[in-house]
Amino acid sequence: MPLNRKELVRQQNPTIECYDPDSFLSVGNGNFAYTVDCTGLQTVLHEREGKTPLCTMSTWGMHCYPGKEVPHYEQLKLKQYQADGRTVGYMSDSKGQEALFNDLRVNPHRFNLAHIGLYSPQGIAAGDLSAVSQELDLYQGVIGSTFTLHTQRVQVTTFCDPHQDQLGFSISSPLFRTKQLALKLSFPYASHLISGADYTKADAHQSRVDALSPTTCTLVHSMDATTYYLWCASEEPFSLEAVGNHTYLLHPNEETLTLCIRFSEGGKTEQPTRYAQSLEATRSHWALFWEEGGFIDFSQSSDSRAQELQRRMLLSRYLLAIQCSGNTPPPETGLTCNSWYGKFHLEMHLLHAAHFCLFGQSPLFERSLAYYLNILPSAIERARQQGYRGARWPKMTDASGNDSPSSIGTLLIWQQPHPVFYASLLDKTKPDSPLLAAWTPI
Repeated sequence: MPLNRKELVRQQNPTIECYDPDSFLSVGNGNFAYTVDCTGLQTVLHEREGKTPLCTMSTWGMHCYPGKEVPHYEQLKLKQYQADGRTVGYMSDSKGQEALFNDLRVNPHRFNLAHIGLYSPQGIAAGDLSAVSQELDLYQGVIGSTFTLHTQRVQVTTFCDPHQDQLGFSISSPLFRTKQLALKLSFPYASHLISGADYTKADAHQSRVDALSPTTCTLVHSMDATTYYLWCASEEPFSLEAVGNHTYLLHPNEETLTLCIRFSEGGKTEQPTRYAQSLEATRSHWALFWEEGGFIDFSQSSDSRAQELQRRMLLSRYLLAIQCSGNTPPPETGLTCNSWYGKFHLEMHLLHAAHFCLFGQSPLFERSLAYYLNILPSAIERARQQGYRGARWPKMTDASGNDSPSSIGTLLIWQQPHPVFYASLLDKTKPDSPLLAAWTPI
């Protein structure tokens, strides 16, 4: 009997019925992710220690603090070890060089591109939200949220375009007509800490309106050597209000605001895809994701743990697809927030992404494999400096392929055999992949 994958997937749709900082949902496409609270947006920003922050993050959104753009590894004193009859130096001791050691660890760091949430002149706190009903439709990749705010209903649809760094929103409420509700866009300064955001340095960065029409606007945010654009395109007219140096309010003329928000690095001109087209692309993408390749159905099992195993498998597949299928190996917390400053650890690439091949979705893994070709020259040089043949892959790294100083990380080699396994896995699951021939040097 054929599997009803759609029904099996939707049985695991996460639902939320109240505000809880531990209950958050995300949408994404592997290179870009957006995490929301029960409003379907980033409306209630808590600062409780140990709680996951609400971030908007991308694979390209990396930043260096001023003067730290060029890593001065040549100034770092190496600790010497005896290995196989020779002396080898490693970046494993910070003593006497703590500032340099730390600079090389935290730069570059991933940062929060923007907070996108609801705004009310009366303020919006967790206690102001009632009658919450939120559901992530896993089969379509769309979050639907309804709640009551100041005695009025608010309805929100949230999704992420599968092909570009773009979000789609449909927000409806009578509060828009009376100016008691607006969509807020805020740019923080970058931070290497878990939130990726610092709102205490308003003078250290610049935000401006680059273009404005009745249904579109373009905002530019610059921090030190980092500049990127936020493009908005709405189906309904709106007005734009600047609040302070880095916050903007979108006020729709009607009760509904339907718009797409697209991010792009540098000066790239990338207008958003229209809402209806982007929503259809999102639904088609996720339906194909669940219908193609392998699937495991535990519903016929008599084991009491079967349902929980089904839930964990499907939710994990969704999370790994939106967080860990991008153009570079994923950070340990994906694009949810900063762990290890948003850098990635190459030994985790195996756990976060190799499974795509086993489910018959090798292209989702292939996206990040070109990274090893890009950093191969530096890996060969690292091996040469340490007296080894071949290439020595970095452990805690970023898009550059530089290794990060660490009391233990630079000594580890558990990531070393993984590229050989990746090639073998790809050869078995997608033998016609052009990447295999390109990987001959690896």
